[in-house]
Amino acid sequence: MMLSLSRRCLYPRQKGLFGLISCRWYSSPPKVDYPPSVLQLQVGKIVHCQNHPNSNFLYVANVLVNDVEKAKLEEIKKDLQALKPDELEVNNMDVITILTGLVDIVPLEEMIDRNIIVLKNLKPRVLRGIKSNGMLLATEVSKLAENKSESESEVKKDWSNVKVEPIYPPLSSNLGDELFFKPFVRDENEPIKSLRGRSTLVKSVFAKFRINNDHKFIYKHDDTEIPLTSLHDDNSSAYTKDIKNSIVH
Repeated sequence: MMLSLSRRCLYPRQKGLFGLISCRWYSSPPKVDYPPSVLQLQVGKIVHCQNHPNSNFLYVANVLVNDVEKAKLEEIKKDLQALKPDELEVNNMDVITILTGLVDIVPLEEMIDRNIIVLKNLKPRVLRGIKSNGMLLATEVSKLAENKSESESEVKKDWSNVKVEPIYPPLSSNLGDELFFKPFVRDENEPIKSLRGRSTLVKSVFAKFRINNDHKFIYKHDDTEIPLTSLHDDNSSAYTKDIKNSIVH
């Protein structure tokens, strides 16, 4: 008799009834559908950015994640510009350091003063000697999607065949605002868990992220497209300027 691949037979150490080895059936654990609110998505602004001293493809971006007065912002920028390469790692209430592999994709001058969306509750990860305290959300699409005549077999696995664009937060949002796919909103008293970037939980949520045909950043829930917005404005959502119908990472 063929056994289902989703079921297994466990043999205990003791024999069961009539001296026969007992067999206990169980099914594989059910797939957990994690809500997108487990991810802490926050509006940030890159106030300082430079090439990683030990990598040719990484930027070290210092991201403002708190709305501050203009005078304090200028002071923060001045302090960051004075940092030496081995002092780039910053993590406080106002500024965090994020490493991102956009060197060959987004020019350095376009990174500075750019508004972005930050995945903030990731466990810190050291990349080439500098700790990254979060993740910049971007979207990616193959250039084949825009040029149907090109053969799939001719595509090389390099950035020349891929378009990438950091995702913009809602226009009406403020620095430090948390963003949600309503009605998936985290309760005020619910603790924010620190997550591994490559965990099954994070991957399962990202699998439902998309940039739709209207350039909106959405969460695909069943057959519904839910846009990413701030709590105070449902009409303004996270978006892209150039890329559409694409994945998010």
